[in-house]
Amino acid sequence: MTAILLDCVREEMYVENCQSISVGHDALLQAEKSCQSSLFWSEGVLDLVELILRPPKGGPPTLPEDSDANIVLSALNLYRFVLITESTGKTNSTGVLSKNNLNKAYNEWLLPLRTLVTGIKAENKNDYDQIVVDMVCAFNPVELVLYRCIELVEEKLKQ
Repeated sequence: MTAILLDCVREEMYVENCQSISVGHDALLQAEKSCQSSLFWSEGVLDLVELILRPPKGGPPTLPEDSDANIVLSALNLYRFVLITESTGKTNSTGVLSKNNLNKAYNEWLLPLRTLVTGIKAENKNDYDQIVVDMVCAFNPVELVLYRCIELVEEKLKQ
């Protein structure tokens, strides 16, 4: 259920972004101002992503439970979407592009998650039990989006 809600947030952000682009350049400036006060285009979206990628009890999310992999994938996709959209739109209404938030995401969310995912995959590398194979396969999309997020953040930190 949480994964669906995260995808709904991403979809609402996408719709708002498309509407602001389609109204034209003059209205775009006004739309950007309204997006900054929007429920979705605010720093709250980073809090939502952090809630999943760094739960209140600390550390990376609990994996390898299948439902958690889907939730983590949705959170990573939301983060990637916001990062790309804010970068290409030359805005920072969510605060995602601030050096502080980029460092926090990199060091507290992405790197610990990468360690966890690669560790789980390495542990189960030679286990051919069908359940384990299915679990490891479920991590493939998580790993792909995670590495793309890491690349994007590293690129932004270099600028």
